[in-house]
Amino acid sequence: MNRYSFESYSEIVVESIDEIYEIIEEYNIYWKLPRTGGNTENRAFYRGQANALWSIEPSILRCDTDEGVQYRKYQSKLLGKNLFDQFAYLQHYVIGTRLIDFTINPEVALYFACEKEPMSDAALFLYIYNSHRAEWIDTIIFTEIMQMNYSFEEHYVSVPEQGGGKLIPEGMGKPGCLYTVSKSKTGMIGCYRLETQMMPGNGKLTCTGIGSGKEQKEATNTAFNYLKANGGRISGQISTTTKDYIINYQDMQGIGMTSNLAMPTLIAICSAALGKTPLNSLAVLGEISIGGTLIKVDELASTLQVCLDSGAKKVLLPITSAADLGTVPSDLVGAFSLIFYSSPEEAVYKALGVE
Repeated sequence: MNRYSFESYSEIVVESIDEIYEIIEEYNIYWKLPRTGGNTENRAFYRGQANALWSIEPSILRCDTDEGVQYRKYQSKLLGKNLFDQFAYLQHYVIGTRLIDFTINPEVALYFACEKEPMSDAALFLYIYNSHRAEWIDTIIFTEIMQMNYSFEEHYVSVPEQGGGKLIPEGMGKPGCLYTVSKSKTGMIGCYRLETQMMPGNGKLTCTGIGSGKEQKEATNTAFNYLKANGGRISGQISTTTKDYIINYQDMQGIGMTSNLAMPTLIAICSAALGKTPLNSLAVLGEISIGGTLIKVDELASTLQVCLDSGAKKVLLPITSAADLGTVPSDLVGAFSLIFYSSPEEAVYKALGVE
C-alpha cells in the first residue's frame, strides 16, 4: 500500500536521499510508469531547485536582462540552429530565457537541487510526462516564441559571416527546400526557409511553423488553390488530388513569421512534386494574389541587403519590382544575379532552372 497520495499535487518533506528514491519508486509503480499506449508515452520527469521557496518560473524573470539585445549580440553563434535550439543555447551558455528545464533523470534534478544554497531546503519536483499532451504544449510554446518581437534597433538583422556559415548556404539543396526574404509582421525583414515533403494522399496541404496568424494561413491557401487551378499549365506531373504536401516554415532569425508566403509556397510544392532542386544560393522574392497577380517587393533596397547578408547569390524577382531598382545602390544590385519573372508559372520554371 502506498504511503503517499499521488492523485493530486502534494508536498512531501524528506530527510535523506533514500527517502527520495523510495518515493520515486512508489510513484512509478502507482502510475505504472513508464507506460506506452497508442501513440503516446507516459513517464516521470523531474526538476530540481536549490531553494524550496522558489516558484517554478523561467530564468528570464529572475535576472535583469534585455532578451532582444542579448539575442542580437550572440546571433553569429546561432547560425544553422532552429529556433528552439537557439533558445536552448542561450539558456545553457549565455543568458536566462523563457524556457524552463526539466529532465527524465532524477540524478540530474538532484544535482541542481543541491548545487547551490547549502543552507536552504531544496525542492525536487516530480511530474507525469504525457507525450501527446506535451506535443500540444510545444505547439503553443513555439507559436508564442514565433510571435515575439525582439525590438531590434535595425530595420533588419545583419548576419556576419562566421567561418563561411550563411543562412542561405552554398551547394546543392534538395527538392522542396528553398529560401525567401521578406518583411515580417513586426516590420523587420528576415530570411525564411521552406522544407517540403510529398507523400501519397488525397490533396491535402499541411503547414507547420507559421503559427496561428490568419494572413499566413491565407497565403499558403492562396498558393495551393492557385496550383489546383493552374497546375496543369506548369506540369502534368504535379498532382493536387493524389498527393499530400507538408511544408515546414522556419523563421531563420527569430523575428516573427512573414505573411508573404504564397509565391515561395507555390515554388516549394512544385519543386517537391517534380523532384527538382531550386537554383543554388537562391532567394525568392515577391508575392502573388489569389488570381495570380504579381505583387512587388516592399522596401526593395533593404530586402536585397538582407539577401546579401544571408548569403544569397541569385535573387528571383517579380518584374513589377524592376522599376524600383533605381532606388537600390548600384553595388548592391551588382552583388546578385537577378532573375525576373512575369507570371507565377515563369517563377516556378526559373526558380527550378527549367527552360
